[in-house]
Amino acid sequence: MRSRTLFAISASAVLVTSTGLATASASSAAPQRTVATPSASSYSGSFAISGKSAAAYVVPDDVTQVWSSRRPDGTTQTRYQQKVGNADVFGGQVTVLKNAAGRTTAVIGAYFPDLRPTNAVKVGRAAARGIVVDKVGSRGTFRNHLMVNPRTGRYFYEVQSLRAAQRPVRWVDATSGAVIKAY
Repeated sequence: MRSRTLFAISASAVLVTSTGLATASASSAAPQRTVATPSASSYSGSFAISGKSAAAYVVPDDVTQVWSSRRPDGTTQTRYQQKVGNADVFGGQVTVLKNAAGRTTAVIGAYFPDLRPTNAVKVGRAAARGIVVDKVGSRGTFRNHLMVNPRTGRYFYEVQSLRAAQRPVRWVDATSGAVIKAY
């Protein structure tokens, strides 16, 4: 019952209509806003658009296609990842849905325009992995990539050790080598 209640609350938080009007629910104090011309700078953070706004949406220059899928009915779903230099932006993904005629029908995701790093990469990829191995051991298959936190602008490495029954993940600051998050 609780999960249904939480879903209802989150589902009613924002409604995006075919005119591009984002309407806050009656219980929210957020103001209404209209997005007339979708562009990279029109959307900051999480968004969802459909209708005319989606059809006019232009994928920003600082995102790269990660994958695309075509369904039997001809619709496509394409996922893009925002990048700053060689680093992925944490949470900065945009998914574009197109109908069989190739018209964009919906765009969902999160985008952070004009993101600028606030630190320099001084710790290398292998050193970041070594820091995590010292903490969790060397078992498993490691994944390690450079990312940027859009809230802080800081570079960090997300280092994962894929194991049979667990997957320890550590964020290693790319300047200091400090473990800044562990889960």
